[in-house]
Amino acid sequence: AALAGALGDSRGARAPGLHLEGPFLALPGAGASTLAGDVGFLNEILAAAGGRVKAMSISPDTPNILPVIGRLVESGVRVFITHTRAGVEPARAAIDAGARHATHFVRNPVHRLPGQPSEVPQNQSVSVIPRSLA
Repeated sequence: AALAGALGDSRGARAPGLHLEGPFLALPGAGASTLAGDVGFLNEILAAAGGRVKAMSISPDTPNILPVIGRLVESGVRVFITHTRAGVEPARAAIDAGARHATHFVRNPVHRLPGQPSEVPQNQSVSVIPRSLA
């Protein structure tokens, strides 16, 4: 609640919402948590942010992540795939569940999906931000 209150009281530039990177990530690093999917905890996060969460990065290879993705989508939160070593099947399952954006996996040997964005099912609308093009 304090977080939501602070966002509402800001002066000058205003943040349209929050993008949370985690805590449901499969790979540790950069201070991000590596928690298994937990819809109850997610509900606490969403409530604490007072409806300001607009995007959340998750890893499709995080245990119990599909119910989390479903709850995020139900709440109108955009789901980003990131920080993962997931294979094509878990990535496609996350996309089928509602993930619509991917970042930090092209040309990154630690955090990447195998293959290229072309492996995303053709009937899905997914945007990709590659880490590097070279």
